[in-house]
Amino acid sequence: MPIKGKQHIDELKEALTAKVSSLLKTADITGVSIAIVRDRKIALTMGFGLRNSLTREPITPQSLFEAYSLTKPLVAYRALNLCQKGSLDLDRPLDDYMSMPYIYNDRRTELITVRRILSHTSGLPDEETERYLMFTPGEQWSYSTQGYCYLQQVIDRITGERFDETMRRQVLDPLAMASSSFVWEDRFEAVMAQGHNGHGIPQSDRQIRVADADSLLTTASDYATFVVESLWPDQADGDESSYQLSRLMIQPQVTVDGNLYWGLGWGIEETADGPFLWHIGGGAGAPFQNFVLASKRLGFGIVILTNSANGGTLFEPLIRWIIGRDFALFKFVQGYFYR
Repeated sequence: MPIKGKQHIDELKEALTAKVSSLLKTADITGVSIAIVRDRKIALTMGFGLRNSLTREPITPQSLFEAYSLTKPLVAYRALNLCQKGSLDLDRPLDDYMSMPYIYNDRRTELITVRRILSHTSGLPDEETERYLMFTPGEQWSYSTQGYCYLQQVIDRITGERFDETMRRQVLDPLAMASSSFVWEDRFEAVMAQGHNGHGIPQSDRQIRVADADSLLTTASDYATFVVESLWPDQADGDESSYQLSRLMIQPQVTVDGNLYWGLGWGIEETADGPFLWHIGGGAGAPFQNFVLASKRLGFGIVILTNSANGGTLFEPLIRWIIGRDFALFKFVQGYFYR
């Protein structure tokens, strides 16, 4: 049932309901919210399963999820916007913007730039507990949350704002992502999905109070809005910078594995149908598992947000069913992010 077809929206909803319900039961996944972009517009948003396995409250299109690393493309979007305005430079050492070097005893940190952080070639490790370089920046690819956290500190310094404030003012509000935030808000209490472990047991609420590069709280619809606005900016306003920003984010910067690459914020798989952009949010054991895939050429996108540590098992079979093809990225994701 390829999404490239022209199924009536009601037919798509009916078929999607049957397929997702079956996958949730098979994989013991508590709940999921899905948004599908077709012809560069959000075609539908649906919720399945439970927001909380104990209270039995259902997932709805308004349900909020912890995005985890799906936050990173939004951070990349903000950083590149600052580059366009001249406040940041893609290839200038980030240490130049700070009052002290990120790592005192290793001058190779002078090679850490916005480009290398967004393409995960900074050499910094994924964990945030210790500052060191695994390799000389620019030499190879290695996923790094710590790199994004360093970039966040730089953005905080040059904007003079708290990270959640600048992201709200410069990204969420302009893109009309009204249901999203980088920190907890009391209004989320009635819609927040509860994370669950692999046995379906609810986990403790985090209620994030300090924003960082993994702290986005969002709905599937809001995130799909970001996908639409960042990949296909509105031509009506004639803002050439929006097109430049969109092109910049999806240009391959480094080979990850075979036909998999990384751009400035997105993973990229080259296929016979052109490049597909992707990102994962939540690794092994995380109580929220999320995934996004999009094709700029086909005008297609899908956002999958789950509140289950088992949620990652949903991505590949659902994508294969919707698009009608296999992707090499899933083998890579399984070996790298779920090891």
